[in-house]
Amino acid sequence: MGKKRYDAADYLSYRLLERLLKAQHDGRDVTKTQFWKLPCIADRYLQDELDINVKLPRYWYQYGEILNASAVSDGLFMEKEDTAWEGTRIVLSPGIDDSQFEIGDRDRVGVDRAVHKVVSDFANEDSHRLKGYQYRKYSPTEFIRVFDEFRQQLKMEEPSTTLSDFGEGGEAPSELALKTLDDVYGTYPKDMYGEGYSLFLRWEDTVRMVLEGDDIETASSLTESFWETFSKIELRLKHEQNTPEAQMLRWEQEKSTVISEFRNRLSNIRGDVLAERDDNGDRVLDTISESYSDTVREML
Repeated sequence: MGKKRYDAADYLSYRLLERLLKAQHDGRDVTKTQFWKLPCIADRYLQDELDINVKLPRYWYQYGEILNASAVSDGLFMEKEDTAWEGTRIVLSPGIDDSQFEIGDRDRVGVDRAVHKVVSDFANEDSHRLKGYQYRKYSPTEFIRVFDEFRQQLKMEEPSTTLSDFGEGGEAPSELALKTLDDVYGTYPKDMYGEGYSLFLRWEDTVRMVLEGDDIETASSLTESFWETFSKIELRLKHEQNTPEAQMLRWEQEKSTVISEFRNRLSNIRGDVLAERDDNGDRVLDTISESYSDTVREML
């Protein structure tokens, strides 16, 4: 019998990956972005439906809740780059078997049950669908769910002027996005995310100006950049479980650098938008001035 070197949380990740590799259609790989989400869904089922807590390390981040892979025991699985589709796949490490896990009978049965459900429900699903499921079902706050709706709205809109791009009331895509931005602003929980509030206000004001200029592509890029920053300074620290203390300390120490880098990018974009507004304003004034001069000449 092999030496027991892994715990119950490791067993959840191991069993899930083992079953996924067998369930994927046509020998399809288990991708990194796919696998990082599925243990979290299984763990929520364990806790909510079976009252079992295996202390899986997980936290909320930019694209949903993910496995804290750096806190999982070394040697359980491996990441391999796949040049065929330019992504990362996850495979089990050689020599891993059930005998190496320290886990009670009740927890083992519960994990196997949770894994069976998750594999049945989500095998072969891509990471985008998994992310959407997590945001709809597990968002820790209403703000997180509404913010993701805003992100998706920006990504879906194309900068064209066909009738299909307008809402039922004739609103342009940018106008529809501005309405959702109002909802984002209205759901921000200042008491929970106090440290990120000033950065949020600066982003909100800037992206509003960008949308008022009908530049959806820049608005989407800026929004994704903000959400990554916000994930680092608020989400992964407020919505986590079983994160090692040393890792939490590193995250805290990284916040000032992360905030500074985003502020610099935001300032550059604001400067460009304001400069463009000034240019447009000058052109409008020039046009009015020329029209006035022509009128005066005609009167004379």
